[in-house]
Amino acid sequence: MTTDMDSPGAINLHGREDFKGFAYLDYDLHPLVAWNVVRGVYCSADCVERDQSGAFLSLSMATMLRGHSENRLKSEMAIEILRNSKFPHHVSRLRGVFVFDDVDSISQLWYGHEWGESFHDKYMTDVGVSANRSTRVDANWILEIMDSNCCLTENWLEAATNYWEGKRHPTKTPIWERIVEGWVTIWQSDIKKQALLGISSYWPKSLKLLEYSCNAALVNSNDGVIMAASHHKDDFMYVDFYIRLVDAKSNDFLMKYSEFIKNNQGRVAFYNSVSYDLVTPDFSDLSIKIPVLGPIQFEAYPDGTVRTNLQPPVR
Repeated sequence: MTTDMDSPGAINLHGREDFKGFAYLDYDLHPLVAWNVVRGVYCSADCVERDQSGAFLSLSMATMLRGHSENRLKSEMAIEILRNSKFPHHVSRLRGVFVFDDVDSISQLWYGHEWGESFHDKYMTDVGVSANRSTRVDANWILEIMDSNCCLTENWLEAATNYWEGKRHPTKTPIWERIVEGWVTIWQSDIKKQALLGISSYWPKSLKLLEYSCNAALVNSNDGVIMAASHHKDDFMYVDFYIRLVDAKSNDFLMKYSEFIKNNQGRVAFYNSVSYDLVTPDFSDLSIKIPVLGPIQFEAYPDGTVRTNLQPPVR
């Protein structure tokens, strides 16, 4: 598989700011992640469709929630409500994508194993980022916002405020990361090849659709991106997964796509598939169901007091 996005210098020029960075993409953790890795371009939730309900989540956040369930969900909701209340112009953790633009920050993740197996060097790749907006924060604060069980700590509000203010942690070497509203282009072909092995095993009938998805990315289409969407019903939060296939229904786009394929035979993706049909991957066994017992209440007062139903009042 070779494409124009396999080498540094090719940035998907969608957004207002373009920069080189690094990302950890654990293609072994989940076939959904592997799919977006092979596609070569993924994006934040706000770039797929304008979603006024706020139901779309980034795939990064969905995979975080899968492992920690209710505690992580409630803690992330509290962090998000604080952002929306006091830092509304910052990019949401729930909807943005996470990248690093500082090599020294990445090296800090290799020590102590506090961040989990997904932050292994084999999952790291250099990327091109095209951002509509980005927020730069020191990730060290997250370990003081949440404890090892992903529950809010006693001093979470102060730590979360420092996090959103972009302050450097006073006692730790900073781990600067960017939360991005925009597009990320994966440059390394090796990580795509490893992810493709997993997709070939997990969804062999969908390789032709994956091929279309990779080539759609080359003509700046979001078709083929896998995204997560949440909804609340009764006492549960459900997270389901979808693949965007919108441009494929447009005759104008299909003409543009066909012309691109014809003129770029040596530069497009091609996979040997057991099916020549565009078979959608089966996401039915991948949905997430998280118990949420009662509403999440969060009230901020002029004197700086914040009350939540997740813990006693804090200042």
